[in-house]
Amino acid sequence: MQILFIASAIILITLEFIICVDAWCNATNDQKHYMCVGQRYYGLGSLSVNQDTRQKIEKLTFLDCQQKDLSEEIFEFPSAKYLTVSCGVETIHENAFKNLNGLQDLDLTSNLISALPDSVFKWMGDLKKLDLSKNNLNELTRKMFEGTNNLRRLYLSYNSISRFNIKAFDSMRNLKELYLNNNKISVVPSRLFSRLSSLLTVDLSYNKIEDLGGIFTLTYDLKEVNLSHNAIEGLPSQLFKFSSLEVLDLSFNKLTVLYEDALKLDTLKELHLQNNQLSLLEAKLTSLVRIPLEFLDLRHNRLVFLEEDFIKLAIFLDVFKVEDNPWDCNCFEKMEELHGELSLDLSSPYVNGEEPLCVVGISNDNVCNINKDDLSRYYEVYVDQLGPR
Repeated sequence: MQILFIASAIILITLEFIICVDAWCNATNDQKHYMCVGQRYYGLGSLSVNQDTRQKIEKLTFLDCQQKDLSEEIFEFPSAKYLTVSCGVETIHENAFKNLNGLQDLDLTSNLISALPDSVFKWMGDLKKLDLSKNNLNELTRKMFEGTNNLRRLYLSYNSISRFNIKAFDSMRNLKELYLNNNKISVVPSRLFSRLSSLLTVDLSYNKIEDLGGIFTLTYDLKEVNLSHNAIEGLPSQLFKFSSLEVLDLSFNKLTVLYEDALKLDTLKELHLQNNQLSLLEAKLTSLVRIPLEFLDLRHNRLVFLEEDFIKLAIFLDVFKVEDNPWDCNCFEKMEELHGELSLDLSSPYVNGEEPLCVVGISNDNVCNINKDDLSRYYEVYVDQLGPR
């Protein structure tokens, strides 16, 4: 009997050791920040946390929890301002956050959430940042974000979002940053951002967008847009007319022609156009004295020439990337001449002559005299010059 008791005690001690290794909570000296791994949410798992301590906690981090759902009123931490739950959560009760009225930062990344109840965040009127990245969301419903009037940053990256209710973001009048990159978006409703009057940054990169419609028409304060790695073939006229756009990334799309009125050249400082199929960048700039552009990337396109006025007025241009285009050699020399002291940004194979910089002998009399109806010929000659790669 004594041997059996000793054996049972050893097994119990062993199990407790395993649990301690796999599940634990740490707290800061002032008891305001708790990080728990492998523990339940309520009462901080197996820890004995009294009511007074619970009242003081401001920051909570739960990783690899034992629960896959966030049930009703599961969090009893009235002073919490920051909450992170990354536990493979699948379901969230509509009242899960009812007792977190002072929360400012909610991080629900790396879970398995495929849908959210209507108005699930309405209890958190002070919420400034919401991160739902790396989940399984496929649709943004009308009332999903209801009550998030003070939200400043919303992260929805790395989901499977392909559908929107056109009023999904209507309550977010103070939103400044919106991240929708790495989803399955092919169509963006034209009025989706129309109520986001404070929006500064939008990231829609790594999606399947083909047509932009008028999605940025009323985004007056917009400064930065990332549309890279989509399937965009053209930009609508006046797309950014009412914005104050400074950074635009359209790289890795299917653009063939880009017209001046589609851009916002009177405010734009950084423009990424690399890895498209551009053969014409129209920028006559008849209404401008100068443009504030500082960074321009035109690599890996089908450009033959640039308008002289564009080069002359880009007096602040500091980085100018032009390689891997079928430039007409006469036009290329003219571009270098007009650009003054700033050298064109070229990688070593182009500087060393291992790769061709331009196409020789198509324009006449050593003048940049281009037939715009025959631009495809330059690309064909350029490809022949490159040879097999």
